[in-house]
Amino acid sequence: MALAAVSSCGVFSAISGSSLATAASMARVALPEMRKHGYSASLATGTLAAGGTLGIMIPPSIALLLYALITEQSVDQMFIAAISPGLLGLLLYCVAIALTVLIKPDLAQPGEPTTIRQKVSGLKGIVPFGMIFAVIIGGIYGGIFTPTEASAFGAAGAFIIAVFRGMRWAGFRAAIEETLLLPSMICFMIIGAEIFGYFLSVSRISFSLAELVVSLDLGPYAVLLAVLALYMLLGCVMDSIAMLLLTVPVVFPVIAQAGFDPVWFGIVTVIAVEMGLITPPVGMNVFVIKSVAPDVPIGAIFKGVFPFVLSDIARLALLIAFPGLALAML
Repeated sequence: MALAAVSSCGVFSAISGSSLATAASMARVALPEMRKHGYSASLATGTLAAGGTLGIMIPPSIALLLYALITEQSVDQMFIAAISPGLLGLLLYCVAIALTVLIKPDLAQPGEPTTIRQKVSGLKGIVPFGMIFAVIIGGIYGGIFTPTEASAFGAAGAFIIAVFRGMRWAGFRAAIEETLLLPSMICFMIIGAEIFGYFLSVSRISFSLAELVVSLDLGPYAVLLAVLALYMLLGCVMDSIAMLLLTVPVVFPVIAQAGFDPVWFGIVTVIAVEMGLITPPVGMNVFVIKSVAPDVPIGAIFKGVFPFVLSDIARLALLIAFPGLALAML
C-alpha cells in the first residue's frame, strides 16, 4: 500500500506540478486507508510527505519552470531532462520503502494477496490520468500550447472525465469547495514562508553564503558541492520557491563559469531544493501532512521521511557521477 501511495504521488504530481498540492491531495486519500490497515503513523505520513516532493521534479514542474525563466533556459529542455531523474526518484523511494519494511516489519501489516488479473484490472483506473498527462506533456513538447495553457487543458480534461464518471452538481460543488479550502491553507503557509524568505533576503544571509562560496576559490566539483550544501542548509529554513528566487541569480554565474551544463545544474538544484521540503525544522510538505493528520506528532513525520532523504542523497550522487541520466534525452 505504501508503494502504491508513493507511485500514485508520482502520477498525480505529473498532472499537478506542485509538491504541496500533491502531498495534501494524496494524504487525504491514502493516509486514512494506510492507517486503517495497520501502518505506523511515521511510515504512512513519511511516505506521503516524501511522495509529494515528486511534484517538484516530474514535469510539468513549477520549480523547473521558475528555474528556466530565471536562467533563460528552454522550458521544454528542462522538462525533458527531468523525466529520467523524476522516475529515478520514484524508483529509489520504492526501494526506501521496501528496505524500511524489510528492516522493521512491524511498521506495516501485509496486505491481501491479489492475482495478476486483479492487478491488471486495477490499472484501468489510471487511464484517465494517463490521458491528461499525455495531453499536457504532449502539447507542451509538441509546441501546441504553453505550460500555462496546458494547465487549462488539464483542468478541462479532468472536469470532462469526472462528468462522464458520474459527477453531478453535488460532487461538483464539493470539488470546488475542496479546491478552495486546500489551496487557501497552502497559500497561507507559502505566504508565511515567503515573508520569512524576504526577511532573510533583507538580512543578505543567502547572498553572504553564496559570496563566501565564490571567495573560497575552489575547483568545479568543490564549488558544486558547496552550492548543494548551501541549498540543503537554506532548505531547513526557507520555502523552495523563495530559495530559487533568492539564490539562483547569485550562484548560476558561478556554476556556469565552472563549466557545468545549465540544464543539468537545474535538475540537480531542484532535487536539492526538493530535499528541503522534507528536512527539519521547516519541511513544508511535513507541515502539509501535519495539517491533514493533526494527531500525528511532527517528530514522527520527520522520522518517517528519513529513509527518503537518504534516497534523495543517493539520487544526487548518481546524477553527479552520471550527468547523462538527465542529459541523454536532449
